[in-house]
Amino acid sequence: MRVKNIQQQTLLLLLSLTFGLAIVFSLFAVITAFIVEDILLDKWLLMQVNYVESYFLTHGKIPEIPFDFIKIFSTFESLPEWAHKTVAGYPFYGEIFTADNTHYHYRKLNVGSNNGYMLAEVSRLLVVTQQPQIFTIFLFIFFVFVLLASWLAVTFSQRIVKPIILLNDAVKGNERGRKVLPKLPYELGFLANTLQESFDRLDTLLKQEKDFSTNVSHELRTPLTMLRNVSLLIGQRGLKEGDTVVIDSACQRMQNTIDVLFALARTRSIELEPCRIVEVLEQSILNCHPLLSGFGLQLNVKNKLQCMANRQLLDILFSNLLRNAAEHSGSTLLTIIEREDELIFENKIVRSSQDSSKCLPLEREMASGLGQGLYLINKIVERFGWDFIVEKNNDIFKARIKFTYFT
Repeated sequence: MRVKNIQQQTLLLLLSLTFGLAIVFSLFAVITAFIVEDILLDKWLLMQVNYVESYFLTHGKIPEIPFDFIKIFSTFESLPEWAHKTVAGYPFYGEIFTADNTHYHYRKLNVGSNNGYMLAEVSRLLVVTQQPQIFTIFLFIFFVFVLLASWLAVTFSQRIVKPIILLNDAVKGNERGRKVLPKLPYELGFLANTLQESFDRLDTLLKQEKDFSTNVSHELRTPLTMLRNVSLLIGQRGLKEGDTVVIDSACQRMQNTIDVLFALARTRSIELEPCRIVEVLEQSILNCHPLLSGFGLQLNVKNKLQCMANRQLLDILFSNLLRNAAEHSGSTLLTIIEREDELIFENKIVRSSQDSSKCLPLEREMASGLGQGLYLINKIVERFGWDFIVEKNNDIFKARIKFTYFT
């Protein structure tokens, strides 16, 4: 039989163990039956010897034995010749098998000064040998129990191997998109949990790589297009004063994008911690101080207000909102308001008199106020599991962050 999988191997081992043990115990049972039969016959013969010896001591003669298959020989020489060799080798008791399949038991007999022997032809008393139906019943029961043991072996092999097969199928299924491994007991449970953790980490890394590629493609396309267009214009008409401003803004935007993406990648596995919002806002304002020169900020946030976040990402989130407001706002005032479980950034939108169709991509963005560049901000908010809502009412733009407060 060619073993193809672990289930067949387990079944083969269990069946081999079943048949092996069945054969060994069957042989042991048969041998035991013959041994018990011989011991009983020998014990019975010993009782007869004790009776003869006791009678001889009392009456001085050998009594008559009421069994025609028992004979008493007063000396060794009086024994039949076919018994001499066996009795000489084992002088006290034993068994004799003759050529005609006759079975004898003998015992040494002490009667006065002579040492005789009691010889019993016990062929008629052999139950195991003379009753073949016993073996028939034994064989029938043997095969019934072998079949039952085989069925149990099949059942047990399936039960033993089933968790391994489930784990194997789940691992194969994980390659096709199914993510959850089965809950298993004992060592297999530890193995399944370890594999699940490895798969989860791998999925996280793959998702990070995919998100990073998507974000890079989404965020860097516009500034790169703008730099290409400015380069073409410079080649056609020469360098103008406004070109350097656009180039600097594009470079700053690309640098900021890279900072945010790397921060998101690095902090994917960092635990969240309670952060005081006013403290992080103040740090973000200091970080953006050169851009906020001459720019007004109005804060209406409780001093002790906290939320669960990663401090580095939260600082980048606020810094991006502040930077957008400073670069694209229609007024020099940004209002930050705390309302129930929300933090609201509010400013005016620029209404440009230029023909937007003649402007470069970044120039058109710079006329749209705080609403530009919110893709990465939204990514950071998603990282925390918060809600990010954008609203435009007339010339007012609002960015609402609805987050879970710690206290």
